[in-house]
Amino acid sequence: MMIFVTVCGAIVFGLLGFGLWQQGEGWKRQGEIPKDWVEAIEPKPVLKGEPGFHAAVTWQKTMGVVAWFFAALCILSVIFQLLEML
Repeated sequence: MMIFVTVCGAIVFGLLGFGLWQQGEGWKRQGEIPKDWVEAIEPKPVLKGEPGFHAAVTWQKTMGVVAWFFAALCILSVIFQLLEML
C-alpha cells in the first residue's frame, strides 16, 4: 500500500513540476506575465524587458525543478522499498 501512495506522490509532484515549467515557458514565449499573477494594488501585466520579468520566469521554472526533485525522491523511495522486499 505504501508503494502505491509513494508512486501517486511521484506522479503528483511530476505533473506539478511539469505545469510550473510550462507556465514559465509560456510567460517567456508570450513576453508577459498575466496580471492575475502580479501582486500589486492595481495589477497589470509585466512585459518582457520590465524589471522582474526574467526573475519571475526563472523562479517559476525553479519551482518546477524543485517539484521534479520531490518526484525523484518519491521514485527513489519506491525503489528502496522494492529492494527491501526482495
